[in-house]
Amino acid sequence: MYSKILLPTNGSKVASKAVPHGLDIAEKYDAELHIVSVAKGDNRLEKSTPYIEVSDPERPAESRAQKATKDIAEKAEETNVEYITAVLHGSPSDALDAYIEDHGIDFVVMGGRKQSRTGKMLFGSVTQSLILHNDVPITVL
Repeated sequence: MYSKILLPTNGSKVASKAVPHGLDIAEKYDAELHIVSVAKGDNRLEKSTPYIEVSDPERPAESRAQKATKDIAEKAEETNVEYITAVLHGSPSDALDAYIEDHGIDFVVMGGRKQSRTGKMLFGSVTQSLILHNDVPITVL
């Protein structure tokens, strides 16, 4: 049913709620788990580039993102789940939307935090953006 599952993380407690579920679903369906984090920093992207993959541990944002993906990858090592890790740079919503399309992701499992209606209108939400802009099933915990 599912062959490529996206598990986005920012290393937070909220994001970590989705980890056991992502691992369980990936194992159940023998799916490839894509453990992805988006580093927020001061790099500027061209408008036509929704994301770039980065690997510069000297930059704090990239270092935090790499740690977040590594922590989940270590948990995946304890299972039979095949996984891929990636650290992206750019707008989290745009980067994850593009990653879903570029990699043929067919299911997303992620943590989400509760926000007031006003907070959502003023600040938006990565979770909300993924739900609105993608045609794949998304489970939010």
